[in-house]
Amino acid sequence: MECANDYMFAFQVYNPASPQNAASPSISASFVGNSREIFISGVSINPLAMMPPDVPAAGFDQVTTASTGLNLKAGSAAVANPLAPLFVQSVWFDSATTISQNSVIPCDNNTITVSLKVNAPLYARCTPVLSMSAFVNARNRMGSVSVMAIGGTSRSYFNSTGVWTEASSSGVTSSSLVLTVTSDISDPTVTYTFNFMVANPAQGQAGSNISITGSGIPIASAQIGNPMVISAPHLYSWASQSTPWPCASNTITVTVISDVPLLASCNPSITLTGLAGSYTPTASSFPVYIIGGDIVNSNAVISSWNVGGTLTITPNSSIISTSTRSTVAAQTVLPGTLVGTRSGLSNVMNFTFTMVLLNPNRAQVAPVVNVSGTMTNGDFSNSPMIGSTVQGSNDVPTFSISDADASSVVGKSGDLRPLYVRTIDFSTLSSQSTSNPCADNTITVILWTSVPVYTSCVASVGTTATSTTITISRLSASTTGGSTVNIVSSSFGSSAAWSSGNGQLILTPNTTIVAGTNYSVVFTLTNQQTYNAAPNITFLVVSYSADHYYNLYGVGDNNPMYVSKLDWHVATASQSTPWPCASNTITVH
Repeated sequence: MECANDYMFAFQVYNPASPQNAASPSISASFVGNSREIFISGVSINPLAMMPPDVPAAGFDQVTTASTGLNLKAGSAAVANPLAPLFVQSVWFDSATTISQNSVIPCDNNTITVSLKVNAPLYARCTPVLSMSAFVNARNRMGSVSVMAIGGTSRSYFNSTGVWTEASSSGVTSSSLVLTVTSDISDPTVTYTFNFMVANPAQGQAGSNISITGSGIPIASAQIGNPMVISAPHLYSWASQSTPWPCASNTITVTVISDVPLLASCNPSITLTGLAGSYTPTASSFPVYIIGGDIVNSNAVISSWNVGGTLTITPNSSIISTSTRSTVAAQTVLPGTLVGTRSGLSNVMNFTFTMVLLNPNRAQVAPVVNVSGTMTNGDFSNSPMIGSTVQGSNDVPTFSISDADASSVVGKSGDLRPLYVRTIDFSTLSSQSTSNPCADNTITVILWTSVPVYTSCVASVGTTATSTTITISRLSASTTGGSTVNIVSSSFGSSAAWSSGNGQLILTPNTTIVAGTNYSVVFTLTNQQTYNAAPNITFLVVSYSADHYYNLYGVGDNNPMYVSKLDWHVATASQSTPWPCASNTITVH
């Protein structure tokens, strides 16, 4: 080496994984000289501190997390000079590092996508490891809980599987993923993308704030997004009934709509409460049929009924699998605009079902009915859906079309609201043929009812139907004996039971008494000998409306069982002759 000449040499080392300040190298030499004597005695050159290149006057002005990594400004200390030997830049996650999900549907397959950008290369020789945590209530879809398959466009830069850990505390699972970089992520200007699939919980929840950190090459923790947002379904419902008549079998039709697809894997259960007043007894297996909506076939559904007015319906997987709703995989991030599911699974969002309840034997107002629901999957049992009040139909029915038992009755608003039962009203008119004592008296009764009267009716919950009878009372001003009386009627047969002791005639209909139609009953009783004021004749419809009595109305002498007084009325008297000893004819008029 000659004096006063520039010499340059280079050698290669691997920087450490952790950030550090620049080293302060020095250079020295010994045994300098060109003669044997000098060499033997040795002359040393004192050490000299080596100087790094100057930082450009403008410095490195990129100091945000969006920079390429050099954050030095002009005038910074030499130990932080990125051009100085063995200065190692700290590594951080760029703001372009984000995380997202593609399904907010409970129990759906949810693809979590991570976009990764760092300010410096991640060299595989240092075994960089990325750790993400706080995936609230996310579950692994794979058979092994600890192994998570990795996909995405940049999956080749990572191990094919990550380590998935689920830790439960107070009913909440907080899962984490650890992923190793296996190929150099060498370009800090590129965003690398990978994904993995989890199972959403069977409950609505807010998103969890996911943190990511690096080891092997230390990277400070950063918050990158809030996935695992799960939409709890909102349920809406409409309902109507087939008939408002007391004692009638009533077909209730219910439509349920959810703003979020319901998957079989969530075991959805829909509950109606408030259907009070029905005489249908409690049943753990109650027939309910889905007839429309997303499910068009008539399917019997697992359901239960409680006489207090609660129906629980559980559409199982075999029923949901018949849904006509799209199963095309779709991004389902925004509730209210969901189409299909990301997983492509069968799902249902609206369905219509029917059930038959027995109306009570009395009038009642339409009860307030509510719809709610639950979902169950894994650790999540009976996770609630968000319910609402069932809206009843205010349409006015046309009974001439829908109900032959009330062909002339005018429908009214509210008749179709579930378990609304109309009031039982009767209109009557009665008359008799004579008020003369001891005379055979033909009595005519005309009945009109506001609701159909059936030949039998269940009078209370859990009892069998009993025959309907109409008892006409206070006919005691008659001397007719026996236990039956012949009658003329098209709907009550040819005879009626008769109780002479208390003056009761018991009619038994042999066909449905159609609402809004006049029915006549004609029978003959023998009037008693003595005077009888017109009684307040009543009739009772047994098995209907508890013990409600109605009056039979007549007018004056035509009022049944009015018997006139026995009085002589002499108008004139005359004779034929005034002569003594004559035969005299007396005429009384």
